[in-house]
Amino acid sequence: MKKLIQCYFSTTILSYSMVIMGGTVLFIALAQQVHQYGELWFDTIILTFFAEHRTWVLDNFFLWITWAGSGFVLLPLGIVILGILIRYRHYPEAILIGIGFSGASLMNLALKAFIVRERPLLFPPLEEYGGFAFPSGHTAQITAFALSVFLIIHRLRPRWQWPTAILLTILVLCVSTSRLYLQVHYPSDILGGFLVALVWVFSTAALIRITTQLE
Repeated sequence: MKKLIQCYFSTTILSYSMVIMGGTVLFIALAQQVHQYGELWFDTIILTFFAEHRTWVLDNFFLWITWAGSGFVLLPLGIVILGILIRYRHYPEAILIGIGFSGASLMNLALKAFIVRERPLLFPPLEEYGGFAFPSGHTAQITAFALSVFLIIHRLRPRWQWPTAILLTILVLCVSTSRLYLQVHYPSDILGGFLVALVWVFSTAALIRITTQLE
C-alpha cells in the first residue's frame, strides 16, 4: 500500500496527471464550442489566410508532407519501432508505442463518429478526403506517434531527447499546418486532434509507469 501511494505521488505521475486533466478539460470545452457554434471565430480567419497565400511550391510541399500524418506511413513505421523495442526487451516502451499510437487513432475515430462535424467548405480543398472533421485524424496520429517516440527516447537515450524533440515538433507542426493549407480541416479540428493525442499518450505512459513501479 505504501509503495502504491508513493508511486501515485511521484513527481512524474503528478506531472502526467496535470497534463491529462488539463488536456481533458480543454478538449471538452472545445468540443462543446464546436457542437454549439459550428465554426469558431478563429477558424474562418486562419483558413482565409492560408487560402490567400497559396503558391505552387507550398501546394506541392503540403500535399507531400501531409502523408507523414497518415496511417499508411505511421503504422508500418510504428511496427518497425515496436519490433526493435521487443527485440531488445524494452517491453514498457514497446507497449507505449503500440497502445499510444493505435489507441489515439481509434479514440479519434470514435470521437469523429460521435461529434459528427462536417469538413470546411469555405474554400476548395486541395486534397480529396472522407469522413468527419473533428478531431483531426492526421494531427492526432502524428502527435501521438511523436509524443510516444519522445517519451521512449527520454527514457532510453536521454542525451538525444532535445534534438529529437525539436525534429518531432517541426514534423507535427508541418503536418498540422498541411491540413489547414489543404483546406480539409478547421483549426479547431487540429487543436482537438492534438489534445486527444496528448491525453491518450500521457494516460498510457502514466499507467505503464505505475504498473512497472509496482512490480
